[in-house]
Amino acid sequence: MSEALVALREQYSDKFGKKPFHGWDEAQLTAKLAEDVAHDPLDHDGDGKKGGSVASVKVVLKRSHWIGEERHDPPEVLSVDIDTAMRLIEKGVAGRTDPLKAE
Repeated sequence: MSEALVALREQYSDKFGKKPFHGWDEAQLTAKLAEDVAHDPLDHDGDGKKGGSVASVKVVLKRSHWIGEERHDPPEVLSVDIDTAMRLIEKGVAGRTDPLKAE
C-alpha cells in the first residue's frame, strides 16, 4: 500500500468518522473526499457524519401567533427549532406536519 493511499484513507476516516472501503484506490478516495457531505440527508446536524440532532422541524400553524417580532398566520408552515416546535404544539398553536400523527 502506497504512502499516498494510507494518507487518503486516514483523511477519509477523519472526515467521515469511519474507515473507507478497503477496495477503493487513490482516485476513488480522492473523489469521495471531494464530495459535499453537507447535503447528506442523514447528516442532521451538519457535522459531516450521519445522525445527530435535527436542527429544525416543520410545523403548521392552527392560529395566528407572534414569534419574535414577526406575526405568522395559519395555515403557514414554519421551520423552527425542536424546542419552539414542542412549545407551539403543546399550546395548541401549531400541529405536526408529518402525515401520520403519533399522538
